[in-house]
Order: sequence, then C-alpha cells, then structure tokens
Amino acid sequence: MAFSNPVNTVLAAGTNRVGRASEYASDALAEAYATGHRIDAAAYGGMSPNACHQELPLRFLPSAYAPPERCPRVSVVMPARNAAPFLAESVASILAQTMSDFEFIIVEDASTDESAAVLASFRDPRLRILRNDRPRGQTVSFNIGAGQARGSISRGWTRTTSPIRSAS
Repeated sequence: MAFSNPVNTVLAAGTNRVGRASEYASDALAEAYATGHRIDAAAYGGMSPNACHQELPLRFLPSAYAPPERCPRVSVVMPARNAAPFLAESVASILAQTMSDFEFIIVEDASTDESAAVLASFRDPRLRILRNDRPRGQTVSFNIGAGQARGSISRGWTRTTSPIRSAS
C-alpha cells in the first residue's frame, strides 16, 4: 500500500476530493511528520481497494505516540543481538560524536549474552533502548527502531559493518 498526497490539479478539482482538505496539504503533512506524527499503516491492513486509485482519510497513531515538541535532527538506529563483547565501545563511539542533536535507538534483539546489562550501564538522554521479546533478526529490528525514530534516519553500525572488531 502506498500513500501519496494528490497534488495533481485534476485530482484537486473535484469538490469531493481529499486533495482539497487543508490538513492533507503537502506543507501540513510535512509539519505533522516533522513534529513526530506518523500514519497508522496497520489501520489499513484489512482494506480491500475498490478502485485503482482510492482516496482514504489518513489515520494517525494516537497522540500518546507523538514525541515531545522538539525532535532530534538525526536518529541513529542500531539493532544488536548477542553483541556484549563490543557493544560498550560501539555505543560510546556514537555518543561521542561532535554533532549532539541526535537520538540513538538501539533495538536489543532478545540477546542471550550480557548485551542488556551493557546497555543498562549507559545513562544518556539521547539513548533509547527497545527490546524484542524474541529474536526478530537484523532487518526487522532495524525497521522497529526506524518506526520509532523522530529525526532523519541514519543507520547505525551492525556486527558486520562496525569499525570496531568483533570479539569472535
């Protein structure tokens, strides 16, 4: 399913077209996104389209999911599973960056080593730790973190891309 804002003047010409709704104007949607509002894609899960182009009202996640007014400039997302031997150095490296207007989202993927304890040792307001209840894999874990991001997405390091050598 794809969402798009009808900016074509033919689409906006009809009085019953969603393109006329001011809350769906490009600048209004950009502002909503910039302040942390996200479309609730799950709300459309059971929908069966009745046309090749069907306009639907946008449903946003409840306001409890909206972040505070101020969003970070960048969101760094890093999945981690059984990464304890090199996790502290990787996290410290990201947190030591000179540009500090970021959030660092680590998705702890149900590790069986000491990864959770290593992450718990950090006390930095930019760090957000999400935990999977069961192993979901690197891609799913990254997507979970990206779904919670409030800034522009920057993919963090993984075991195979980290400049810090694995302990294995």
